[in-house]
Amino acid sequence: MMFVDDDNSWTSLISALGNLSGNLCSLLLWRPDGAMNFDCLDSLSRPPIFMESINFQGQLRKLPNWFPLLSNLTELTLRATELSSMEDLKVLARLPSLLYLRLHHSAYVQTEFDVAALDFPRLNF
Repeated sequence: MMFVDDDNSWTSLISALGNLSGNLCSLLLWRPDGAMNFDCLDSLSRPPIFMESINFQGQLRKLPNWFPLLSNLTELTLRATELSSMEDLKVLARLPSLLYLRLHHSAYVQTEFDVAALDFPRLNF
């Protein structure tokens, strides 16, 4: 567990995530006040492609660019992430192993989104 409350801690965390990416299977990033800059997740030297579970709580606003590579992701929880792009939801819909998707308060800030018949192929309803 690492508490991230300033830019230096955040940089250290991103560096550690890059070093652990081949072994990391679960990740929880949470900021109580919601003010977190997740943009630097795009700068991971090696994305965590073996990740099985992710829980983001804080202002993400857009998915990291490596999210479509998460073919092993089975559980995803988003809270107060403020996603607004339909493209982000399409990325989630194409994740081949996703079984559980939890969208809590302000995870997605638009009023609606469309889901096609072949989207979310393994999601449990």
